[in-house]
Amino acid sequence: MIKISFRKKGVSPLIATVLLIAFSVALGAVVMSWGRSFIDSQTSDVDSGTSQQMTCSLDVGINFVTINSRELICYDSTTGELDMTIENTGVTNISGIMIKAIDNNNEVHSASNSTAMGVGSGQRYVVSFSSIPSSLQLVTVSPIMQGQGSTHSRMCTNVNLKKDNIESC
Repeated sequence: MIKISFRKKGVSPLIATVLLIAFSVALGAVVMSWGRSFIDSQTSDVDSGTSQQMTCSLDVGINFVTINSRELICYDSTTGELDMTIENTGVTNISGIMIKAIDNNNEVHSASNSTAMGVGSGQRYVVSFSSIPSSLQLVTVSPIMQGQGSTHSRMCTNVNLKKDNIESC
């Protein structure tokens, strides 16, 4: 008869348990570190957006300039150009405006215009947009502002002007 001898060598249960616990703790530390940085960045973005929307609600205002009870907004259907004069009635600068034009087919056409210097409180801003559809029904104008200490511009969605039945230029 042949005698076969196997010598079993392995990791003792105590060492295996210690290694498993160490690996679990290390993995948990990595996940917690990543989670903290992710949550901090998300919280910062939300804080910035909330602060800017509060500023929009309280400090930003725009109106069409009115002369002799006629708002200065008109549309030239031959060139497809929309001209308007906006006045900043708020207490903070706006860095531009976003326009959304809706045509007869309920298609939305968007365009934005920004100023290099910003439009201060009480200042007027003459704007021309081209490539506006000839079947123009409604125009919505929203101010864009740049957050304090921020390079990101945001549109003030809660402060906007709406105009339908736009006169010809």
